[in-house]
This record gives sequence, C-alpha cells and structure tokens, in this order.
Amino acid sequence: MNELSILDYLLIAFSIAVSWRVYTNVHPPAAEADPLAPQPAPSSGASPAVHTPGPDGDTPLSVTLKRIVAACRYTSIDTFLDGARRAYEMIVAAFAAGNMDPCADLLSPALRESFASALAERAARGETAETMFIGFRSVTIEDAGRDQGYAWIDVRFVAELVSVTRDRQGRVISGSPDRVAVTSEVWTFERDLKAGQPGWVLVATDDDA
Repeated sequence: MNELSILDYLLIAFSIAVSWRVYTNVHPPAAEADPLAPQPAPSSGASPAVHTPGPDGDTPLSVTLKRIVAACRYTSIDTFLDGARRAYEMIVAAFAAGNMDPCADLLSPALRESFASALAERAARGETAETMFIGFRSVTIEDAGRDQGYAWIDVRFVAELVSVTRDRQGRVISGSPDRVAVTSEVWTFERDLKAGQPGWVLVATDDDA
C-alpha cells in the first residue's frame, strides 16, 4: 500500500470539514433551554375555580389589582391568591385545634384577640371542635383598594369542610362528622406597602357575606 502524501492528508481533512459544515447546516444543534424563561405550570387537575379580573381589564377593580401587583412586585395576582389559600387552610385548622400560635403572624392584633376570646369561651364550655378541610369550590377576589400606603383585598372562599363540635360528654352539638358542608366566607387581607418585611395579614372575616 502506498503511503499517503502530505497533499493527500490535506485533501482528506478538507473533505471532512466541508462534510461537517453541510451536516450542521441541515441538522442544527438543539437550543439550550433558558433557565430564566417561564416554564408551564404543572396541571393538578383539581384546582379550585379562581375568579379574578382579566389582565387586560379596565374595570376599577382590575386597575386597583394591577397597582397592587406592581407595588408588591408580583408577576401576577396569582401570587397573592396562592398565599391566601394556604392562609385559609392554616387558620381554619388552627382554630379547630384551639391553638392559633402556628399562624399568629397571619392575623392582625385585633383578630388574634378575637380568636383567642372565642377559643377561651369554647374551652370554658368544655367543647371541642374537629375540622377536616376537603377543598375549595372557588376563590374569588371581590374587592380591593389602596389607602395611605396600605393595600387590602377581599377574598370569598367557598370551601368544602367536614366540621363537628362536641360538648363535654362528646355529644355532637353542631356540624356532622359524616357530612361535607359547604361554607362561604369573605376574608379581608391587608398589607403595609411601606413595611420593611412586607406580608399580608387577615384583618376581618365575614361568614354572612
């Protein structure tokens, strides 16, 4: 077999380079995913109905929510709603257990005092409560506003619960351990937009709204 000359090596190298360029033009490499690009949220299939004004709405409520979103540096009002749903579950569970300490930071001073008074009265009567949260039927922003550096949002929670209250002897005096009840309440959350460590607190509840 004849040995290849230097010219032969150069021709082979040139052919390989041309072939590679043609291949990459026809089959470009896949683009690397941008880690900062928004990713689609996983579908849970059991999310509650969330009714909020559309992002392009021009109603007074839509405009107010846009201003609150901007002031809180949220990407959307869904950030607030996610926290509101978690707060609802925590507060309902804590009140049923008779200990509001785990969610004390989520309550205004006046509401903490109100809950503490109600729990003290329940304990004095020897009553106990049991509540099992099933899920939300809907979560609706009903109203919102800004005033002197504060923002507030009214949220209607329509939830399914199994709730029962028993007396000293363990007899059921309200609710039922075997029935799912549907409750509708409007909770008002407030936030100090000037605070160094911002956070929403529950300032009022209305179960007759």
